[in-house]
Amino acid sequence: MAYVELHAHSAFTFLEGASLPEQLAERAGDLGYEALAITDRDDVGGLVRFVEASDKCGLRPIFGAELTVRTTPLFDQGRVGARREGTGWAVGEDLFGLVLLAKDAEGWANLSTLISIGRFGRPRGRPYVTTDEVAAHAKGLVALSAFLEGPLAPALRAGDVDEGVRLARPWLDMFGDDWVFEVQDHALPEERLAAKTTLGIARRLGRTADDGVGHGVVATNHVHHVTRAAKPVEDVLRCIKHQCTIDDAGDRLFPNAERHLRTPAEMRQRFRRHPELVRASLAIAERCAFHLKRDLVAPLPCFPDLSVAGCRETADEALERLTWEGARVRYPYAFGPESSVQGLEHDQTLDPRPSTPDSSPVEGRDVAARFPLADRVHAQLRHELELVRKLKFAGYFLILYDVVRAAKERKILVQGRGSAANSAICYCLGITAIDPIGREMLFERFLSEGRAEPPDIDLDIEHERREELLQYVYQRYGRGHAAMVAAVHTFQPRAAAKDVARVLGLSVDQGNALAALCDRFVGIEPTQVVSRQSSVVQVVSRQSSVVSTSGPPLQPSGDRKQVSVRHGATDLRRPADDGRPRPDDACFYEHPRGTVAKAIRKDASAARNGEAVRSEGVRSKEPTHEDAAGDGWIVRMDPDRLRDADALRAAGLDPNDRRVAMVPWFVDRMLGLPRHRAIHTGGFVLSERPIGEVCPIEWASMHGRSILQWEKDDISTLGLVKFDLLGLGMLTVLAKHLDLLEQHRGVRLDLWQLPHDDPEVFDMICKADTIGLFQIESRAQMTTLPRLQPRQFYDLVVEVALIRPGPIQGEMVHPYLRRRRGEEPITYLHPSLEPHLARTLGVPLFQEQGMKIAIEIGGFSPSEADALRRAMAHKRSRKAMDEIGATLVERMRARGFDDGIAERIVKQLTAFADYGFPESHAASFALLVWASAYLKLHYGPEFYAAILNAQPMGFYSASTLIEDAKRHHVVVRGPCVMASEWDCTLEGISPLSWVQSPESRVQSQESVLQTLDSRLSTLDQSAAKPRDVQPFALRVGLRYVRGLGERTKASIARALSPRPRSIADFVRRAGLDEAQLLSLAHAGAFDAIEPERRRAIWEVMRLAKTPAGPLDLPGVERDPPRLPAQSEAELVAADFQRVGLTPRDHPMAFLRGQLDARGVVSAAALAKCRRRQVKVAGLVICRQRPGTAKGFVFLTLEDEGGMVNIVVEPSLFERLRNTIVANAALEIDGELERDQDVINIKAKAVRPLALPWAAGARSHDFH
Repeated sequence: MAYVELHAHSAFTFLEGASLPEQLAERAGDLGYEALAITDRDDVGGLVRFVEASDKCGLRPIFGAELTVRTTPLFDQGRVGARREGTGWAVGEDLFGLVLLAKDAEGWANLSTLISIGRFGRPRGRPYVTTDEVAAHAKGLVALSAFLEGPLAPALRAGDVDEGVRLARPWLDMFGDDWVFEVQDHALPEERLAAKTTLGIARRLGRTADDGVGHGVVATNHVHHVTRAAKPVEDVLRCIKHQCTIDDAGDRLFPNAERHLRTPAEMRQRFRRHPELVRASLAIAERCAFHLKRDLVAPLPCFPDLSVAGCRETADEALERLTWEGARVRYPYAFGPESSVQGLEHDQTLDPRPSTPDSSPVEGRDVAARFPLADRVHAQLRHELELVRKLKFAGYFLILYDVVRAAKERKILVQGRGSAANSAICYCLGITAIDPIGREMLFERFLSEGRAEPPDIDLDIEHERREELLQYVYQRYGRGHAAMVAAVHTFQPRAAAKDVARVLGLSVDQGNALAALCDRFVGIEPTQVVSRQSSVVQVVSRQSSVVSTSGPPLQPSGDRKQVSVRHGATDLRRPADDGRPRPDDACFYEHPRGTVAKAIRKDASAARNGEAVRSEGVRSKEPTHEDAAGDGWIVRMDPDRLRDADALRAAGLDPNDRRVAMVPWFVDRMLGLPRHRAIHTGGFVLSERPIGEVCPIEWASMHGRSILQWEKDDISTLGLVKFDLLGLGMLTVLAKHLDLLEQHRGVRLDLWQLPHDDPEVFDMICKADTIGLFQIESRAQMTTLPRLQPRQFYDLVVEVALIRPGPIQGEMVHPYLRRRRGEEPITYLHPSLEPHLARTLGVPLFQEQGMKIAIEIGGFSPSEADALRRAMAHKRSRKAMDEIGATLVERMRARGFDDGIAERIVKQLTAFADYGFPESHAASFALLVWASAYLKLHYGPEFYAAILNAQPMGFYSASTLIEDAKRHHVVVRGPCVMASEWDCTLEGISPLSWVQSPESRVQSQESVLQTLDSRLSTLDQSAAKPRDVQPFALRVGLRYVRGLGERTKASIARALSPRPRSIADFVRRAGLDEAQLLSLAHAGAFDAIEPERRRAIWEVMRLAKTPAGPLDLPGVERDPPRLPAQSEAELVAADFQRVGLTPRDHPMAFLRGQLDARGVVSAAALAKCRRRQVKVAGLVICRQRPGTAKGFVFLTLEDEGGMVNIVVEPSLFERLRNTIVANAALEIDGELERDQDVINIKAKAVRPLALPWAAGARSHDFH
């Protein structure tokens, strides 16, 4: 006889459930379950994962939730107080649980609506529905009474059948035969009385038959984890939720580990006196026939009415009208000979032909040669419009057009990207800025006849103004019909280590030290701390396509099922049987009522008594329930077997402290578990019907945002349409830049009309002078640009696509660069490939190329080519690729291709599947690359002000951006209450005297420029040269003074208008605290009033506000004593400590004499250095350890003349990890490697460099 668990919580009962839905599904399948219900509390966020895993396991999923309910007058039952404080709500609160299971589509809609009411209609974090609301949405639902956590709990605890009958009648009237009494047995004394009382109530109400057959009472196990082994994790999660330690948890934790998935045999044994309770689960499961993927009808979006006044149009008619109107603007040459020349001039910068290293941009084409292109415009638009009409997708385009139109009305920069850039319709509607016809881009990459789902169109928006458009969407389409997609944040090593350390009673400092050891750059990974005897359950984070290696090497046992966890099949997970205790039996508990705290206290006591903590696994028999028993185990935590124990000691941690060893043990098991729900980067779902009927909605943490409980993968699985409105920092930079340009120079530019053939811009890019530029500022890009030597726009498209994990792993970068430089011949597997691969020199880079090859050579239809593209897309289905490959070989053979050639072409395409990148995406990004480069070169001061005001974003810190500005002859001035605004601003080179810096300071700046000029003059001709002295100086905004947050912005603005007459005047008006005022003084913000900073600091301390008013203590002199002036080095140190950057000389300049004496070569001198062995030194501005680099670490050092790239081999990094990571400045001995104009230093020795003047500098570190 089988059994179905109808009351189970997954990890989507946040910080309570300890197992992922996939794990529950796999375990249920292994135990022989036919079906399983997941009933997370007020949440269905894990159900799509659950259905995917269930389908693979042959398990029938049942969809439900446990709702939090509050009584209303109809159910005047008094104050229920169903839950203990720790396992739910506070004692005495009139809240209880109610398990609801969806029988059909109406039941799902009601369940989703109820959760939406509870989440969206109540204060965030306190969801509940009223009994009246449940009554109004009871159809199609089976209700379980939730036993001791449900509405009958007071009567069950008191053993009062009469009171239980009174409490149950309203629920029976509400649900009828779909009301089910629930009974549980976790070997707890109070459950015996509660179960007996429940059966008595059911008999009185006729819910059981005399012969024991009836479906009105059911047995469940109220599951919270897959096996007993996960109980410690559940305990820690609950402690994190309640912000308490394990010692203080008390009744917040369940008293034993019995709430796991039991075998049907165990359930029969538990309930052997009432077998009908186990059988009832099967009958109830049969009633719940709803299937989320099969029965949920994806709603259509609510399309906007864009009809012209007085004329009612269909969506197709409106789209056709708007497209042809836009086409006359985008392709004027296609609508009459008079505009052909104008169209030619506009489009000649969009030359799609490939370049060779020595080619120059095409200057123009014969006008007559363009007329066939005009015909192509009409033909392509007709083709696209006809296909959109056939697929009924017009409304989707209108929605994006509507959003773009709203953005333009608000003067918000917006640009479509991704595969939408392949569509001429999108181009004509103004959604995208790339001409797909002129660039011969493949429309079928975007849309094809065989494609069932709607088109995927992404919009990039200025990130600082994105909220305006999001709120527009809510307002335009209705809060009940629009919601953003969720993103589930899972436990990550550092944050998890801090959480667990706090729960185990370690100090904050100890927690931070352990967290640092979990970091990629510091110490050790958590799994390296754990003894190999420890059992591990391994999961896959949805944020990564890489299996988390959070434990010892694992092997699937036997023929276990492979369960997909979104990004690939992976066993969920068991170590090979090596004779050690099975992980299902591994537990911290000495008995079911034990706690982690008990193990900790035991070890702590032993340590205090001078005893050694036992290192071997301690096995002890659990007290047995009369119906079941199980073994418990203490997990082995042998300090002598810990790896890298020295790293623990170096971090101030005791490897013999059992709690220290427990932290990584828990972190391993928590990685990938949901911690909280957040907002997706930009996905919106719009629905004609109330969206809360499809998926529950709830308030997000950000004010004014409402979100679904499903993630983007869930949305895709169920066929819901997502519109991505994404924030992009570079668009913010460009928008701010254009505003500054118009404000200071009276110049108005159209970003999309910039000339694409400016040789000076290409010169700058070729020299890798690209700090701050979109997509090409990273170390990898900067080392590639001099080799690639881009000389036309398409080269930038290639560059954007080339430096990606896929091409790097596919080893396509170097072959392309060698062919580009003429060092390797351009070859093709077959001459027929040349038309499709010539633009990328025979190296396939783009998905569109693979599709064109399949269409033109293999005879694939566009739909079949799209299927190939899908197989090459991010889920990388190798099986699908193999199947499509076999078809392609057959088609090519039928078209006369030799078997060997056909197989080689398919093999190349199959390998290409691992790294193919959408050309349309790269082209859209290349537009922003060019715009940022053009503006930086021609309007430098505006560029630096804009990018500094858009921080945080990009690859480099503000300090690095400031140093780059100085190298480009932009005069930089520090924060000043007499001249600065909150943001960075521009000033004339000779500002009015009252905002001018002290004379000595101006002289210092001019000397800095002169010194910089002399240093830059030593650079090789290939190095970046600054343009002429810029017409504006950059004034650093007060936003960069540390300690001043956004909350002080308004009060500072009031204090600056009008400008203060004195420090006392500013202090009186600003209303800042002493620490904030001191930050301003140390940062030099009062230098224009009081040139001596120490005197300004003294004055601030005297005037600082206290609750009683300005400080004026007896005996304290009003006039400061004579204080020595700070040296230039001290001023730089103060700048870094209080602002994080300096307008003065670089900190390394103060060491140059010493460094020269030691033979340390500056960045500026490296270009001419002919020595093989060199010494370099500098401030560390970036550390990288990419996953594609096979353990190599890349550092970027900065000195007063520029930057130096360092390559650190894995062995050296492991040996000197702490030195490399913990120091702000380094001195490095190494080998100089030169490739064309690219210089790298291969590190051989690394030493800390004392640089006290840069103590406040911060590097940007990336994994």
